[in-house]
Amino acid sequence: MENNNLEKFSGVFVGLSAIIVVLQIVGGLDLRNAPYNGFSTDKNHKVKKIESGSPAEHAGFMVGDVVASRNGIDSNDAKSRSRQLRAEIGETQSFVIERDGQTMNLELTFSALPPREKMRRYAGATIGLIFIFCGLRAFRKFPTKCSFLLSVVGLCFGFFMMNHPYLATYELRMIYFSIFPFIILCGVASLLYYMVSFPKTKQPFQNTNAAWIIYTPALLVAVFRLYLNIFQPDGDTAVHRAWDIVIGLFAITFLSATVIAMAHSYFSSSPKERQLYGLNFLLAGTVVGLGPGVITTVGRLISPSVVFPGEEYYFLAMALIPISLMLATIKKETSVQTDNIA
Repeated sequence: MENNNLEKFSGVFVGLSAIIVVLQIVGGLDLRNAPYNGFSTDKNHKVKKIESGSPAEHAGFMVGDVVASRNGIDSNDAKSRSRQLRAEIGETQSFVIERDGQTMNLELTFSALPPREKMRRYAGATIGLIFIFCGLRAFRKFPTKCSFLLSVVGLCFGFFMMNHPYLATYELRMIYFSIFPFIILCGVASLLYYMVSFPKTKQPFQNTNAAWIIYTPALLVAVFRLYLNIFQPDGDTAVHRAWDIVIGLFAITFLSATVIAMAHSYFSSSPKERQLYGLNFLLAGTVVGLGPGVITTVGRLISPSVVFPGEEYYFLAMALIPISLMLATIKKETSVQTDNIA
């Protein structure tokens, strides 16, 4: 990936950034129409959390309930559930739940998103915009291989974290959300590729095609997710359990490898190199930013129904990642240019 061939991507990155920003504006405005039920379930449709004062609490839901059906549709009927339109604010739906071996019917009336939930979603979208800005800023200042990868990371994570506009048409929803696994997995793979390339390409990848090694597993996992999105095998099948294992192992492997590559860069460098290459920024931002996500991922792999206190806010730490990556990249490229001039 020659640096002198990378400047042509600047316009592409700017255009993609503009598209994401427009989608984010539309999705942000649509939050006022988003319904809220106030409970969350695990993969087996077991209620693992209920927000205080939420519609779910008022309806009589309890942690440990198993949601057997919603609005007459079996919880294991993924195909039918995906075709349902979004509930309207004020709409009441019937839920059949199983509790202590008994079946119960509960009526839940959806409300608007509470201010806390809106702020959380706006905060997530803001972090996504920070990812985009930091990657674009680094690339436009120094169009190098590392800043190129950082821009890809920024666009992927920025798209993933934005408030997505609601699409009432089933076919459009399927197309739109089928690209999700490719985008987020590309972002995770690009982050790892960045780390094995910064500030210098790590020894194991110098004589191999690092891009194929890193991106091929991500592509295969994304294709598997696309298969599930299109064919949607019903319920708690072996295929869905396999997906949980695959995505969990992928996340742990790639995020751990990212941290290891960053640690290798830091500890194999001299104090002077750490300062020149911005590795101090990189260490602090990556560890603090990825730490909460790694902990929750490992926890859910061990126990899918586990709930971490305040886990819905753990993602806020991710804001440190793009900032630290941008600062490290710019500092490193500035040092390289200074050395070349000298």
